[in-house]
Amino acid sequence: MAVLDSSNTLLEFASRNGPPTKIPEQIVREFVSIAPLVILGSVGRLQESCGDTRSVVIRYQNSLTIIYQRKLNFVVVLFDSDVDQRAVEEIGEEVEQIE
Repeated sequence: MAVLDSSNTLLEFASRNGPPTKIPEQIVREFVSIAPLVILGSVGRLQESCGDTRSVVIRYQNSLTIIYQRKLNFVVVLFDSDVDQRAVEEIGEEVEQIE
């Protein structure tokens, strides 16, 4: 999980408990350093018509990435493709509590 401020500065980076992910940490760090601004910036073009962006889901063949947009920051969570849907929902609920 990564937390970035609105200027895309990495505030926190943490690996989840449990089995190690298949995605190398350096790749994750590189991804989170650019993806939120590029992806949410593009998605934000629809804000006037669709309302505020809450999250963007990217399903890869071997992983699931969710970028949450909060008032003051972005939260990026990467999962292996075999993640339990309940775990995704629980983490999403926790992220929604972040201001």
